[in-house]
Amino acid sequence: LNHFDSSLRRYLEKRCVDDASENKAQWQWLFSEFSKLKLFTCAIPTGSFFHLGTTWELADFLTIGASHFEEVPEIALRNDTSSHKQRMRSFGNSIGLVRRSGTFISGFPTETSRYSTALNSVLVSKSTGSAIGEGSVIEHSFMNCPNSTIEIGERCLLSGIRMNFNGCSSIHIPSGLCLQMLPLKKSNGKKKSYICICLGVDDPIKDVPVKTIFGMDFQCVLQRSGLTESDIWDEIIPSSRRMLWNAKIHPILHHSSSKGDGSHVDLTYLNWIHELYTQNDIDLKSSSGLKHWKSLRKLSISEIRENVDASAEALHRRSIPSGKFVESRLSEISEILMNRKHEPCNFDFVFDLVSSSSSENMSSISRPLVSQSLRTLDSVAFKAIKEKSYDIAGRVF
Repeated sequence: LNHFDSSLRRYLEKRCVDDASENKAQWQWLFSEFSKLKLFTCAIPTGSFFHLGTTWELADFLTIGASHFEEVPEIALRNDTSSHKQRMRSFGNSIGLVRRSGTFISGFPTETSRYSTALNSVLVSKSTGSAIGEGSVIEHSFMNCPNSTIEIGERCLLSGIRMNFNGCSSIHIPSGLCLQMLPLKKSNGKKKSYICICLGVDDPIKDVPVKTIFGMDFQCVLQRSGLTESDIWDEIIPSSRRMLWNAKIHPILHHSSSKGDGSHVDLTYLNWIHELYTQNDIDLKSSSGLKHWKSLRKLSISEIRENVDASAEALHRRSIPSGKFVESRLSEISEILMNRKHEPCNFDFVFDLVSSSSSENMSSISRPLVSQSLRTLDSVAFKAIKEKSYDIAGRVF
């Protein structure tokens, strides 16, 4: 313990001297406060823990931890040792982790999406090309794009994505990509803006030199895009300290709206990253997506923390209306049936929840929605029979 105390003291003293001037006061305060404390270590002989400090560790845990005793595709797990898998499932079960929680998903095939995890999110698309890849995790996202294609690759992690768009568009997120959107603090009454963090799930954030970016070989990306290190790092950062942590690659996006099309944040800059994956060995220097990305102001992860509006993000997470989408869809189905509309009565949001639930949590997770859906159909059938509209009742059954 004495050795640990002295090591911490040397570390804090060094940071006080070496760090940039704007952080010096913070480190001096930390040094002053920690110097008053005596540190102890607690060791539990039979204990175990999960380290969730990296993106891939979090994605693996949310995927495997929610699966409990079900089999999952190998794509969903980086560390595939059976003991590690069992610990994740056991811990996930103990904290009540499930594949679907506070979520409404419509327009995505259940064959693959059942192996994904979605928490506190709304995803709506009526395009036949929309899909959620195996092992992907979506959290705190609102993507209501009924006329757009939303294609999410395998083993992706999406957090805080905002899209409420009635127009036609295509969103393609390559496999193994992490995409997180966070609101920025407003300045001088400017319109709402967001930072969009985009990295590969397996990208080491603090490795020097950088080996991968967006999940691909760093030098290959530079060669195909025509980008140079000066496009990514400030010149004052020496080569020995250039890492993804201080790379300015995350664009600032503005909330936009167009009449009749709703409001959304434009993610079309992602097209050039999608092209990196799909157009092998093709020069992307003239890519419109790359030109768009280069034109945007960008921040590094090290800068983002000071600019994010945490209160606005918390409000967004509390206000995602997944329950309202269920009520609205059931009301729409009732109207289709009662008015004899030639439109599909699509219960895919129910099938999504049922197919993604394990046998252990089926009753607690799926049964309320199934019961609510059956009560809606029962009400329509009762009303139709009462009005002698037997064709409507027959369609219900």
